[in-house]
Amino acid sequence: MVTKQFGLKIIFEFIKIKQMKKHIYTLLIFCISIVSFTASAQVEFHSVKEISSHDIQRPAPNTRLFYDTLIPASQDSLGYGFCGDTLKIYKLNLPAHGYIGGNNSNGDKEIMQKFGVTGSGGVYTILGLFGKKSNTTNALITAKMYSVDPLTHAPDTFMQVTDPVALADIDTNSFSGLFTTFPFPGVIYCNDSFFAAIELPTITGDTIAIYMTPQNCYSGDQQAYVLKSNGSFVALGGAGSYGLDADYWIWPVFIPDTSVGNSAISLRDLSLFRAYPNPATNCITVNFSIKNVAEVWVDFVDDLGRLVKTVKLGNQLPGMHSLNVDISDLPTANYYYSIATPNERLFSKISVVHQ
Repeated sequence: MVTKQFGLKIIFEFIKIKQMKKHIYTLLIFCISIVSFTASAQVEFHSVKEISSHDIQRPAPNTRLFYDTLIPASQDSLGYGFCGDTLKIYKLNLPAHGYIGGNNSNGDKEIMQKFGVTGSGGVYTILGLFGKKSNTTNALITAKMYSVDPLTHAPDTFMQVTDPVALADIDTNSFSGLFTTFPFPGVIYCNDSFFAAIELPTITGDTIAIYMTPQNCYSGDQQAYVLKSNGSFVALGGAGSYGLDADYWIWPVFIPDTSVGNSAISLRDLSLFRAYPNPATNCITVNFSIKNVAEVWVDFVDDLGRLVKTVKLGNQLPGMHSLNVDISDLPTANYYYSIATPNERLFSKISVVHQ
């Protein structure tokens, strides 16, 4: 009996020593983390975590500054996130604060995304998907278009501005997936590349943030730009900005010109051509091209910005595609429709009219 008790005592002492070692290791890891955080203050932001798109939950209000590049679950229509299944979460380091995809202490004025045009076409509306809002004042937000400088490929000449939308009216519920529509007073005709921009409220500090793709979502030239407080246009991943190779979730609604053959709008590896017939009754043929093998799907959004239908087109090979999509269940109305891959998305417009 004494031997048994002595043996148990030895075991208990071993466990205590092991637990002490565990606490020491935990303390060492914590100290290393503090040193790493201090070192990261030399840059404007740092990555703090990676998560799967399947694990996204709405963050608590006191952690909102950590969530700049999340993809809303409502847009994960194929069961995976854009640009793969890993999303990076970024925050601005102190004393800076705010949203990389919106207002912040740096006083960014506009954020914008570049799109290519083959042939010609018209832009009717600009869509944005906003994820955070910390101010519900009467401030107004507009969208804009800029031409592209042929030498620098940066934003150049102002083209047009949309009708304003009140900040208080913009939906930022991550799970509603409600697109905000910025209509132009008329059709903006274009036959060359352009930037679609969101003009941020001029309120100091945090106001609103638009969704973004994760870091390293693509390989290629910079397509996203920021209009800084000093009036300069800077690439999102360039010197003087955030060093972030990502895209903003801003999309022009582009209808290719039928009088010019093969007119299309493009973003990196995806090009969207005109769908037909338009108006349509029970079926439309969507026309697009991709440069790499990718899953493709079509989303339909109504005039209120609500996602009302998703059609999965499956895995598609590189090249031009003309695929039929059943729309017999859509009520008679006008819709924005998008061709989407895990890397890109483009929007156009279709009318559904049932006899």
